[in-house]
Amino acid sequence: MIAGAAFACSRGGLASVLLGGYDGTGSWSLVTANVHDPDEQMLVETHEGLHHELQASTAFGLVASLSGQLAGRGVRRFALRETFREMVDRSQRVHEVFATTLAAGVVGVEPARRLLADNPEYGGHLAAGLRLAGPSAPEALRVTVAAAVLRCCMAPAAIATVIDRGFGGLRRVDLTADLAPDARLARFEAADPAPAWDRLLHEVGEAPAEDVLRACYEQARHTLDRAGLPSIAWAEQLEVAEALRAAVDEVDSELAGRLNIVAERRPVLDDGLEYDRQKVVLRERLPAQVTELTDPRQARESFGGAFACAVWMSRAVLAKQFRLPAQPALPDLVGALLTTSGHGGEPVVRLGLLPDGMTPGAVQAWLSPVPVVALTTHLTLFDQAVDARLRQARPVFVLMDLPIAWHVDDWIRQGATVRLALVPLDGPAGIELWLAAFTVDRRPGMRFLGVGGKVGMSVLVERLRQRHGERLLIDGEILRRDAAGVNAVLTRVFDTWHVLDQDAVE
Repeated sequence: MIAGAAFACSRGGLASVLLGGYDGTGSWSLVTANVHDPDEQMLVETHEGLHHELQASTAFGLVASLSGQLAGRGVRRFALRETFREMVDRSQRVHEVFATTLAAGVVGVEPARRLLADNPEYGGHLAAGLRLAGPSAPEALRVTVAAAVLRCCMAPAAIATVIDRGFGGLRRVDLTADLAPDARLARFEAADPAPAWDRLLHEVGEAPAEDVLRACYEQARHTLDRAGLPSIAWAEQLEVAEALRAAVDEVDSELAGRLNIVAERRPVLDDGLEYDRQKVVLRERLPAQVTELTDPRQARESFGGAFACAVWMSRAVLAKQFRLPAQPALPDLVGALLTTSGHGGEPVVRLGLLPDGMTPGAVQAWLSPVPVVALTTHLTLFDQAVDARLRQARPVFVLMDLPIAWHVDDWIRQGATVRLALVPLDGPAGIELWLAAFTVDRRPGMRFLGVGGKVGMSVLVERLRQRHGERLLIDGEILRRDAAGVNAVLTRVFDTWHVLDQDAVE
C-alpha cells in the first residue's frame, strides 16, 4: 500500500500489518485502515515524521536523502539509487530506535509502552533507546540522551570525505564500515558509557533543553571517538551542511537552490516543505466505472440524491486516486459527476462524464432541484482553462494537493488577505484528521481545503501562524458559511479517495 517505503512501521511480526512508512527522501505515510485508535495514530504520525527529522538534520541522513532525490531527478540514476538503498540499509536500526523513542517522548513513555505491548519489535526499539543513558539516568532526560546519541551515530566524521568527493562520483563502495550508523550504535552500546552520563547529567542540571542536547551530543561523540569512530562536532554541523549544498549545486543547481541554511534550528538544511510531506492513505485505489451523460434526467437518476458532486480534475489526478478503465479514453481535463456504489463486494467509484464545456452553474441548472457541489484540486486549477471555467462560480471547493505552506506564503507575499479556519474531522475508520480551510480575497469564489493527520496539519498551521502572525487571519466563519458544502465534499472524498497528500501526482 505504501510504494517506496524505505522505513516501514508495522505490528505483528511475520503477519505484519503496515501502519505507516517513510520513503527516506522526504515524505511519510499513515495507513488509516490499520491504525486502531487516536492514541496509536498519534504515535504512528509522530514516529513517521521523526524519521524525516533525523534524515533531514544529520550529515549521513542528508547524503542518503539527496542521493535518492538526485537519482529520481536523473542524476546518475542507477549509481545514486544504489547508494541511497545501501545507506538506508545501514541506518535502519538507528532510525527505528530514534523515531520510536522520541515519539514516546511526545505521547508519554508509559502510554507508548502500553501501545507497543503487542509489538515486541518496536517495544524493543523503545527499550534500546531508553537504555542509552545508562541505568541510573533520570527518566526525564532519557529521551534527550537518546536523541543526542542517535544523531551522533548519524554524523560520522568520514562523511566529510564522501561529500568532498561529490555526487558526481559517489558510489556504494565508497561507504566504508566506519560510516554505518547501525555499526556505530552497536559500538556505542558496547562501550558502557554510563558513569560518564551520570556525571554529565548531574552537571547540566536545569540548563536549557538545547544546551542539554548539545552537551549530550558531545559526550556521545567523545565515547565514539574513544571507540575509534570519530564524529562531526556539534559546532561543525553548519560547515558540513554548507559543503553538502555546494556538492549538490555541482550536479543540480535547481535542487541546491531549495536547500536553505537554517542555523537557528533543526533541520540544518531545510527545503521549506517539510510540513507538507505527510500522506494519509485511506485505502487502496478503487476501480472506476465511467459513463457518458447525455441528459439531465439520466444524471439525476444515476448521480443525484441529497446532493451531487461535480468534479473538474486533471486526468492524472484521477489516475492517482482511482483505477481508471482503459476505455473510454479520458481527456486531459475531466468534467464529471462523482459518486460511489457497491453492494457486498468492493466499492466502485462512478464517474459520469459531463458534456464538454459545462460550468458549475450549468451543471446546477441541468440537475435542479438536486443541489450540486463543485470540486477541483489545486494542481488542476493551474490549468488556465479550468480556472476560466470555474472562476465565476461560488463556492468552488479546491482540495489542496500541492504544498500548502508554499502557497500560503506566496499569497501573503503578494499582498492578498488570507483567512484560515482549522477544525478536527471524524475521518474514515475513526481516524483523527484535521481540516485547514483557506480563503483568499483575490480568489473570492474558491474555498481551499487541506486535509491531513492531526499531527502533520496542526504543526503545519502553527508554523504558518508563527511565520505570518496577524497577516494570516483566523476566521471560523469561513467554514460556518459553507458548512453544508464542505461536509458534502469531504463525504465524497472520504468515500472514494486513495490518498490525501500535497504531492500533486508524483
